[in-house]
Amino acid sequence: MRKITRIHQLYCVPEKKDENGRITKPAREGLLPFGRSYTYANLIHHSDDDPYVPGTKVRRLKLLHLSATAKAVFDDEVDELVEGLRQHRDQQLAT
Repeated sequence: MRKITRIHQLYCVPEKKDENGRITKPAREGLLPFGRSYTYANLIHHSDDDPYVPGTKVRRLKLLHLSATAKAVFDDEVDELVEGLRQHRDQQLAT
């Protein structure tokens, strides 16, 4: 059985503070070391015209729509993305 991860758990969220500097919402680490904007812009599949992460041949993640507001991705596809980015990095370091 394939497992899924809700999209909001993929990216990091910074802490929020009120006007007095007190933390009202703590920071949360995501599965990937990126923020929401970078994740949606570069790692999420939007069009078949551009299926790869910019500058690589690593396929972007396709969203699974669970409801009107809830989205998820398959865990094995996240693993493939991470491994693909690792291989791309290793190739860059080898040259």
